[in-house]
Amino acid sequence: MDERNRAEREPNAKQPGKSHPLLSMWLRPIDKYLRRRLAIFEYSQSDDCMFRIEIVENAEDVLLVDGTRLRVGDRLIELHFWNEHVPMMPRGGATLAWARHISRCFDASMRELAVFLAGQRDLDDIRGIHANMTGGAKRQTQQLLRIVQRYGFEWIPSSGRETLGQRAHRFGENILVSALIRTYNPRAAQEGALKRGRIPLYLSRHTLERYYGDAARPSASNSQSAKAQKPQIIPRSKAGS
Repeated sequence: MDERNRAEREPNAKQPGKSHPLLSMWLRPIDKYLRRRLAIFEYSQSDDCMFRIEIVENAEDVLLVDGTRLRVGDRLIELHFWNEHVPMMPRGGATLAWARHISRCFDASMRELAVFLAGQRDLDDIRGIHANMTGGAKRQTQQLLRIVQRYGFEWIPSSGRETLGQRAHRFGENILVSALIRTYNPRAAQEGALKRGRIPLYLSRHTLERYYGDAARPSASNSQSAKAQKPQIIPRSKAGS
Protein backbone atom coordinates (compact mmCIF):
# COMPACT_ATOMS: atom_id res chain seq x y z
CA MET A 1 0.00 0.00 0.00
CA ASP A 2 1.54 3.34 -0.98
CA GLU A 3 1.62 6.33 1.39
CA ARG A 4 -1.20 8.14 -0.37
CA ASN A 5 -3.58 5.19 -0.05
CA ARG A 6 -2.50 4.63 3.54
CA ALA A 7 -3.41 8.21 4.44
CA GLU A 8 -6.81 7.86 2.82
CA ARG A 9 -7.56 4.55 4.55
CA GLU A 10 -6.28 5.48 8.00
CA PRO A 11 -6.19 9.26 8.54
CA ASN A 12 -3.56 10.47 10.97
CA ALA A 13 -4.95 12.38 13.97
CA LYS A 14 -1.95 14.70 13.83
CA GLN A 15 -1.74 15.45 10.12
CA PRO A 16 -0.62 19.03 9.55
CA GLY A 17 -3.55 21.04 8.30
CA LYS A 18 -2.49 24.64 8.82
CA SER A 19 -3.26 26.19 5.45
CA HIS A 20 -3.27 29.66 7.05
CA PRO A 21 0.10 30.15 8.87
CA LEU A 22 -0.69 33.73 9.89
CA LEU A 23 -4.11 32.70 11.21
CA SER A 24 -2.48 29.91 13.21
CA MET A 25 0.11 32.31 14.65
CA TRP A 26 -2.69 34.67 15.73
CA LEU A 27 -5.03 32.00 17.10
CA ARG A 28 -2.66 29.85 19.13
CA PRO A 29 -2.04 32.40 21.93
CA ILE A 30 -5.76 33.32 22.03
CA ASP A 31 -6.77 29.66 22.27
CA LYS A 32 -4.17 29.05 24.99
CA TYR A 33 -5.30 32.12 26.96
CA LEU A 34 -8.97 31.11 26.83
CA ARG A 35 -8.20 27.54 27.93
CA ARG A 36 -6.19 28.85 30.87
CA ARG A 37 -8.87 31.40 31.82
CA LEU A 38 -11.68 28.83 31.66
CA ALA A 39 -9.58 26.10 33.34
CA ILE A 40 -9.99 23.75 30.36
CA PHE A 41 -7.58 20.84 30.70
CA GLU A 42 -6.52 17.52 29.18
CA TYR A 43 -7.74 14.45 31.05
CA SER A 44 -5.70 12.03 28.93
CA GLN A 45 -2.45 11.98 27.00
CA SER A 46 -3.70 9.49 24.43
CA ASP A 47 -3.32 10.63 20.82
CA ASP A 48 -6.81 9.22 20.18
CA CYS A 49 -8.47 11.47 22.76
CA MET A 50 -10.40 14.19 20.90
CA PHE A 51 -11.59 16.18 23.91
CA ARG A 52 -10.45 18.43 26.68
CA ILE A 53 -12.78 19.13 29.59
CA GLU A 54 -13.96 21.98 31.78
CA ILE A 55 -15.86 21.81 35.06
CA VAL A 56 -18.93 24.04 34.90
CA GLU A 57 -22.19 24.72 36.73
CA ASN A 58 -25.40 23.37 35.23
CA ALA A 59 -27.58 26.23 33.98
CA GLU A 60 -31.03 24.58 34.09
CA ASP A 61 -32.85 21.57 35.51
CA VAL A 62 -32.60 18.52 33.26
CA LEU A 63 -34.11 15.03 33.64
CA LEU A 64 -32.35 12.32 31.61
CA VAL A 65 -33.93 9.08 30.39
CA ASP A 66 -32.11 6.92 32.96
CA GLY A 67 -33.65 8.96 35.77
CA THR A 68 -30.63 11.17 36.46
CA ARG A 69 -31.75 14.67 37.43
CA LEU A 70 -29.26 17.47 36.91
CA ARG A 71 -30.23 20.55 38.88
CA VAL A 72 -29.21 24.18 38.49
CA GLY A 73 -25.83 24.67 40.12
CA ASP A 74 -24.75 21.02 39.89
CA ARG A 75 -21.21 20.56 38.62
CA LEU A 76 -20.91 19.08 35.13
CA ILE A 77 -18.12 17.99 32.83
CA GLU A 78 -18.14 20.18 29.71
CA LEU A 79 -16.53 18.65 26.60
CA HIS A 80 -14.36 20.76 24.29
CA PHE A 81 -12.70 19.55 21.10
CA TRP A 82 -8.95 19.08 21.33
CA ASN A 83 -8.35 20.58 17.90
CA GLU A 84 -4.91 19.11 17.34
CA HIS A 85 -6.27 15.60 17.96
CA VAL A 86 -9.36 15.70 15.74
CA PRO A 87 -8.65 13.52 12.67
CA MET A 88 -8.10 15.56 9.53
CA MET A 89 -10.79 15.26 6.89
CA PRO A 90 -9.34 13.69 3.69
CA ARG A 91 -8.59 15.84 0.67
CA GLY A 92 -11.64 14.57 -1.22
CA GLY A 93 -14.04 15.06 1.70
CA ALA A 94 -15.51 12.67 4.26
CA THR A 95 -14.86 8.97 3.58
CA LEU A 96 -15.93 5.76 5.28
CA ALA A 97 -12.39 5.23 6.59
CA TRP A 98 -12.34 8.74 8.07
CA ALA A 99 -15.76 8.23 9.68
CA ARG A 100 -14.57 4.98 11.24
CA HIS A 101 -11.45 6.70 12.54
CA ILE A 102 -13.58 9.45 14.10
CA SER A 103 -15.79 6.78 15.68
CA ARG A 104 -12.79 4.98 17.18
CA CYS A 105 -11.39 8.22 18.56
CA PHE A 106 -14.77 9.17 20.04
CA ASP A 107 -15.02 5.76 21.68
CA ALA A 108 -11.47 6.02 23.03
CA SER A 109 -12.18 9.53 24.35
CA MET A 110 -15.19 8.32 26.32
CA ARG A 111 -13.25 5.39 27.73
CA GLU A 112 -10.46 7.70 28.83
CA LEU A 113 -13.02 9.99 30.48
CA ALA A 114 -14.54 7.05 32.39
CA VAL A 115 -11.07 6.09 33.62
CA PHE A 116 -10.24 9.68 34.61
CA LEU A 117 -13.45 10.19 36.59
CA ALA A 118 -13.08 6.85 38.34
CA GLY A 119 -9.71 8.00 39.67
CA GLN A 120 -10.79 11.44 40.89
CA ARG A 121 -12.55 11.22 44.26
CA ASP A 122 -13.02 15.00 44.35
CA LEU A 123 -15.26 14.67 41.27
CA ASP A 124 -17.60 12.05 42.75
CA ASP A 125 -20.43 14.62 42.92
CA ILE A 126 -20.43 15.08 39.13
CA ARG A 127 -23.33 13.12 37.64
CA GLY A 128 -23.44 14.42 34.09
CA ILE A 129 -21.44 15.35 30.99
CA HIS A 130 -22.50 18.19 28.71
CA ALA A 131 -21.51 19.22 25.19
CA ASN A 132 -22.75 21.89 22.82
CA MET A 133 -22.99 20.55 19.27
CA THR A 134 -23.00 23.14 16.51
CA GLY A 135 -26.23 22.97 14.54
CA GLY A 136 -26.26 22.85 10.75
CA ALA A 137 -28.74 21.97 8.04
CA LYS A 138 -31.70 19.94 9.29
CA ARG A 139 -30.64 16.70 7.61
CA GLN A 140 -27.04 17.04 8.77
CA THR A 141 -28.15 17.79 12.33
CA GLN A 142 -30.38 14.71 12.38
CA GLN A 143 -27.50 12.54 11.18
CA LEU A 144 -25.18 13.92 13.87
CA LEU A 145 -27.81 13.37 16.55
CA ARG A 146 -28.22 9.74 15.50
CA ILE A 147 -24.45 9.27 15.78
CA VAL A 148 -24.04 10.80 19.25
CA GLN A 149 -27.08 8.92 20.53
CA ARG A 150 -25.15 5.69 19.92
CA TYR A 151 -22.78 6.84 22.64
CA GLY A 152 -25.60 7.53 25.10
CA PHE A 153 -25.92 11.29 24.58
CA GLU A 154 -29.36 12.90 24.74
CA TRP A 155 -30.54 16.10 23.09
CA ILE A 156 -32.35 18.22 25.69
CA PRO A 157 -33.61 21.48 24.12
CA SER A 158 -33.13 24.53 26.31
CA SER A 159 -36.30 25.65 28.04
CA GLY A 160 -35.26 29.31 28.04
CA ARG A 161 -35.21 31.81 25.20
CA GLU A 162 -31.81 33.01 24.06
CA THR A 163 -31.09 36.58 25.15
CA LEU A 164 -29.47 39.24 22.98
CA GLY A 165 -26.30 38.94 25.02
CA GLN A 166 -26.24 35.16 24.55
CA ARG A 167 -26.72 35.58 20.81
CA ALA A 168 -23.81 38.00 20.66
CA HIS A 169 -21.66 35.58 22.67
CA ARG A 170 -22.60 32.70 20.37
CA PHE A 171 -21.75 34.76 17.29
CA GLY A 172 -18.33 35.62 18.70
CA GLU A 173 -17.82 31.99 19.64
CA ASN A 174 -18.76 30.93 16.10
CA ILE A 175 -16.09 33.26 14.70
CA LEU A 176 -13.43 31.69 16.93
CA VAL A 177 -14.57 28.11 16.26
CA SER A 178 -14.66 28.71 12.49
CA ALA A 179 -11.16 30.18 12.60
CA LEU A 180 -9.87 27.21 14.61
CA ILE A 181 -11.41 24.73 12.16
CA ARG A 182 -9.84 26.55 9.20
CA THR A 183 -6.52 26.43 11.03
CA TYR A 184 -6.47 22.81 12.22
CA ASN A 185 -8.89 21.02 9.89
CA PRO A 186 -9.56 23.33 6.89
CA ARG A 187 -11.38 20.72 4.78
CA ALA A 188 -14.02 20.42 7.49
CA ALA A 189 -14.90 24.14 7.31
CA GLN A 190 -18.45 24.80 6.12
CA GLU A 191 -20.40 27.76 4.84
CA GLY A 192 -22.84 29.54 7.12
CA ALA A 193 -20.96 28.54 10.27
CA LEU A 194 -21.26 32.02 11.80
CA LYS A 195 -25.06 31.78 11.99
CA ARG A 196 -25.30 28.33 13.52
CA GLY A 197 -26.94 27.70 16.85
CA ARG A 198 -26.16 25.18 19.58
CA ILE A 199 -27.66 21.77 20.30
CA PRO A 200 -27.21 20.93 24.00
CA LEU A 201 -26.26 17.30 24.57
CA TYR A 202 -26.19 15.47 27.89
CA LEU A 203 -24.74 12.15 29.02
CA SER A 204 -25.33 10.85 32.51
CA ARG A 205 -22.34 9.54 34.41
CA HIS A 206 -24.32 6.36 35.02
CA THR A 207 -24.63 5.83 31.26
CA LEU A 208 -20.93 6.64 30.75
CA GLU A 209 -19.99 4.00 33.31
CA ARG A 210 -22.50 1.51 31.89
CA TYR A 211 -21.10 1.89 28.36
CA TYR A 212 -17.43 2.18 29.31
CA GLY A 213 -17.25 0.80 32.85
CA ASP A 214 -14.78 -1.95 31.94
CA ALA A 215 -12.28 0.69 30.88
CA ALA A 216 -12.49 2.36 34.30
CA ARG A 217 -11.06 -0.68 36.07
CA PRO A 218 -7.43 -0.02 37.06
CA SER A 219 -5.06 -1.17 34.34
CA ALA A 220 -1.73 0.20 33.19
CA SER A 221 -2.26 -1.18 29.71
CA ASN A 222 -5.67 0.18 28.69
CA SER A 223 -5.41 3.89 29.38
CA GLN A 224 -3.24 6.98 29.13
CA SER A 225 -5.28 8.83 31.76
CA ALA A 226 -2.95 7.86 34.58
CA LYS A 227 -0.14 9.74 32.80
CA ALA A 228 -2.09 12.98 32.47
CA GLN A 229 -1.13 15.80 34.78
CA LYS A 230 -3.44 16.14 37.76
CA PRO A 231 -5.66 19.17 37.07
CA GLN A 232 -6.46 21.96 39.46
CA ILE A 233 -10.03 20.99 40.38
CA ILE A 234 -12.48 23.85 40.83
CA PRO A 235 -14.09 23.80 44.31
CA ARG A 236 -17.85 23.24 44.31
CA SER A 237 -18.54 26.73 45.61
CA LYS A 238 -16.52 28.28 42.78
CA ALA A 239 -17.53 26.06 39.88
CA GLY A 240 -18.35 28.06 36.78
CA SER A 241 -17.02 31.34 38.24
